[in-house]
Amino acid sequence: MTRYVPTTHHVYNEFDKHGLLVGLPRLEGERNAPYRQRILDVFVNRADSTYRGLLNAITRELGLSLVDCMKIVPRTDSGGNTLLTMPAIVFKDTKCYLYSNYKEGTLLTTLDRFEIRNGSYDIFGLYNSISDTGYWEVTLLPDADTGARAMTIFNQSSIRLVASEPLVGSGAIARLANKNLIEGTVSITSFNLTNRVENQVDLQNNEDYYIDYADGVIYSMATPSRGSYVRYEYCLHEFTAQSSPVILHNLQSDDFKTKMFEQVEAEDGSMVNGRPTTLGANIINELLSVYPSTWGR
Repeated sequence: MTRYVPTTHHVYNEFDKHGLLVGLPRLEGERNAPYRQRILDVFVNRADSTYRGLLNAITRELGLSLVDCMKIVPRTDSGGNTLLTMPAIVFKDTKCYLYSNYKEGTLLTTLDRFEIRNGSYDIFGLYNSISDTGYWEVTLLPDADTGARAMTIFNQSSIRLVASEPLVGSGAIARLANKNLIEGTVSITSFNLTNRVENQVDLQNNEDYYIDYADGVIYSMATPSRGSYVRYEYCLHEFTAQSSPVILHNLQSDDFKTKMFEQVEAEDGSMVNGRPTTLGANIINELLSVYPSTWGR
């Protein structure tokens, strides 16, 4: 008796046409609804050769997604002021940097998210480490995988850059879109606002302006001229860290090189890269394994 085994056969439809137009073929067995969502994601999380662009592309191509992992909010006193002068959190390479004063570059502590022997190796451990400082209120969000590696929280920070915000039409009092501006990062391009004063009472002439960094307000004696704009960095006091199942490392990063090579003390007391660690040897061997097939092409 002959036995026939049924196999899945996908019927080509309009979604496949749109997917081919954006260079995103359907995954095996993928249904229309999730495929449609991946196609739309092409226009939201753009792919390119940058760190974030590569992360977006690889995550999407594998049918995975970025998720909101944890919400981190600085603790405040009874007056509503943060316990730290300018608290900030920066996820970069293998570390999580907790700043007590980002403007001055003052670190409260540094958490190593890479080494399994450290308490911040997984999401839950990192959550506890940040909470234990007593300066941040941390909340794990519903989509967070508490057992996943903390390195799945990719490079991001509570410091954001506004490259250009127009001042035209705002009048003599310009309320910016964001508060908690970082002093030293604010730059105004304007024909008439050319002199920054230290206090609001010092506003005397049409070219004078004063910046309230905490409230994100620019005061001036005259309406900003046409074409005026401001560039600045600001600190998010309610920061949501995102994660992806994809972990990217930059082999040129000095921080990651400390994981690839044993650290040896030099004559001047500094630490330099020594022989490869087990991880470093595996990466080097993997790179050498494709060397003959790519050289000269």
